[in-house]
Amino acid sequence: MNTPQTQNPRGYKLSFIINTAVGGFLLLLAIIAGFFEGLFPAVRGQLVWGFVPATMICWFIASLHYSKYLSLSK
Repeated sequence: MNTPQTQNPRGYKLSFIINTAVGGFLLLLAIIAGFFEGLFPAVRGQLVWGFVPATMICWFIASLHYSKYLSLSK
């Protein structure tokens, strides 16, 4: 069975929006974790670094999908 070769720019736009929102939420969690690290010195340096790489990965994927969306929408 043959799959269609045309790509839908709407899917890339939706993925860009979702990945940007998830990255923003993870950044908010990292900020909250930073406050907790300030309040509780026993967990200093452990909480924030779980959220920062995930935020960067989400925003990197979002940027790739946005550029693909722009190239398909021309």
